[in-house]
Amino acid sequence: MIGAIKKFERIIFSSLLIMMSLVVLLATIELGWIII
Repeated sequence: MIGAIKKFERIIFSSLLIMMSLVVLLATIELGWIII
């Protein structure tokens, strides 16, 4: 049971990390688009 929870936590953490990096990437692209 604990192992499953750990796996679930890892999945959530990695998905959050991916979402954060995507947001940063999109913001950077948008800023570049505005500047150019």
